[in-house]
Amino acid sequence: MRRFSSFLLSTPIQLLSIVLLVVLFASHIPHTAARGAYTISLLIKDLLLIVLPVAVASYIASTLISFKQNAILLVIALLTFEAISNATSVMYAYTVATSFENWIPVFKGTHEHVASLTPYFTIGNMRPSFWSSTNGVLTGAVVGIIAAFCKPGYFSQTVFKLRDFMGFVFSRIFIRLIPFYVLGFLLYMHHSGLLTQIIHSYAAVMIMITMAIVAYFLVLTIIASEFKKDRFLHIINNLWPAGVIAFTSMSSAATMPFTISATEKNLKNPKFAGMLIPATTNIQQIGDCIANALLCLVILKNFGKPIPDMWVWIPFMASFTLARYTTAAVLGGAIFIMIPL
Repeated sequence: MRRFSSFLLSTPIQLLSIVLLVVLFASHIPHTAARGAYTISLLIKDLLLIVLPVAVASYIASTLISFKQNAILLVIALLTFEAISNATSVMYAYTVATSFENWIPVFKGTHEHVASLTPYFTIGNMRPSFWSSTNGVLTGAVVGIIAAFCKPGYFSQTVFKLRDFMGFVFSRIFIRLIPFYVLGFLLYMHHSGLLTQIIHSYAAVMIMITMAIVAYFLVLTIIASEFKKDRFLHIINNLWPAGVIAFTSMSSAATMPFTISATEKNLKNPKFAGMLIPATTNIQQIGDCIANALLCLVILKNFGKPIPDMWVWIPFMASFTLARYTTAAVLGGAIFIMIPL
């Protein structure tokens, strides 16, 4: 009985229940209640973004301190493999487009403005512009590298204590707020007509992009699971709640704590998650690279242009990959790197 109650109270089951609740009864939820739920979701998100820079800095600094004199080598390896990963995913998108060129749809739908929810209040404006996860990454890297070359002392112990405290905040407080976090954003998507518009106007291209991303993700997961079925299912089970949170909140930064928690469960050395996820969240985004690259090609076809040959695509891929490092601190910055196409 205790196991069954624990199962019902687990995060995946709660998320599924929330999704079903919105799908079945969103039209019957009073507008004032929906606004209240959306306000709570934004409040949780804003609080996350306020806490996040400190958490990111402590995670990265503590990991680099643990690596001591090899800290700089870790940073170099991280940046190198991020570039390789981004370039590989962009080339994969090109391969998908050239293989299924005749299947690329032409848009026929038109944008319809639908009134969406507005929160009762928000504290997002209270956060200064410099207070961002990107600056948290830079701060953590500088502090970690300096401390890694110093003798262990009070400063290093303070960094580790701060990391443990932030882990407690995420694992004991924010993780219990996930159902409320997701509910408000799902109601916002329902009231704005976003999901309906995607289905009616852009279903074909969304299906193509989604299938391409899912196929790529499954291949990576199969490799990560060492081709073991139980390990594969274990990884998927840990990751999908973070995926739901990312989709509904539309913010990789706000989803970061939950991504870290899920990744820790999948790694043989959990401490790597606290270093890798904060450092890569806004730079190395496989789904973003695949989707944006495919959208570039879809736009070309919709204007009667052919898919570029390899001599055009490779320079674009190089600039696209390098530009990822420059747009991490810009809201929606990934879109701007498509403009030169």
